[in-house]
Amino acid sequence: MGGGAWGMMIPCKVKLKRFCYGATGVGTNYTTSTRIVFRLWVDGVAQSVYAYCDFSDTTNGNVSQRRFSNKFSSSSTSQIDTEPTFSNNNGQSLAWETITLTAYNTDVNKHRFSIIAETTENL
Repeated sequence: MGGGAWGMMIPCKVKLKRFCYGATGVGTNYTTSTRIVFRLWVDGVAQSVYAYCDFSDTTNGNVSQRRFSNKFSSSSTSQIDTEPTFSNNNGQSLAWETITLTAYNTDVNKHRFSIIAETTENL
């Protein structure tokens, strides 16, 4: 995977529900033209699951606070809601690769990214 990928372990069967994105730093402010897209990798395999942050969507995003929250997308170029499910009894390695940066300066802001997941098994 290219630069900008990071990951975490999820040790049960889960359905990905939503993501929350935020950025810190000084410099270039986000505009309604800012679009950032992250692609999901599971155990080192690229998935057709994306965190699509399009700041022209002011319902789910806040330009001045550099925050965005939405469901995951099955498309890297538009928001098509999806709730993917993953299962591995030994845990899943989830990594997020930055694949699109539009109207954004990567040198002055830091990505913060979290997910909301639902377990699909009786723990």
